[in-house]
Amino acid sequence: LLFIDALASREEMLAFTQLGGAAAGLPKMANMLEGGGKTPVLPPDQLQGLGFKLVAYPLSLLGVSIRAMERALAGLKAGVVPDVRDSGTFVDIQMAVGFPEYYEEEARYAIPLPSSGSSSTAAPPSTSKPDSGSSSSTGSSSSNTPYVSGFGPGAAPFAAATAAAGPATAA
Repeated sequence: LLFIDALASREEMLAFTQLGGAAAGLPKMANMLEGGGKTPVLPPDQLQGLGFKLVAYPLSLLGVSIRAMERALAGLKAGVVPDVRDSGTFVDIQMAVGFPEYYEEEARYAIPLPSSGSSSTAAPPSTSKPDSGSSSSTGSSSSNTPYVSGFGPGAAPFAAATAAAGPATAA
């Protein structure tokens, strides 16, 4: 892979992709630094037409993310909660950042709780933040069910125990 930074024109970009010798058979990369680089920012199809095999748009996602966060913060400051159609549901966010794969790995490495010989065991410790005011409780769960974090599929026994405890109170 070859990359030359700050090619200043289409002509320079084309000359780079058409290099001969040892460079002839190597794929070429373009870096499209949006909003401030020296290289002309082109769409992927035009870059492919010039002979590039790999392209980076390093600021696109970061830039739009920052602008979306600024709009959400301005809305919250004005008392407007972002619409779920814009932010996504908690499940949407979990899927986007790979929670299902995390849960698979978590289950793969889980250590089963020791069996006490009875059908009822104490609920695992709360995973709430210290200032959340959650109360701990004892609840029923399968004695061989591994404890999985408070949000994963294995958290059902813990969730049931904490729900049975009633609403949390602030400290």
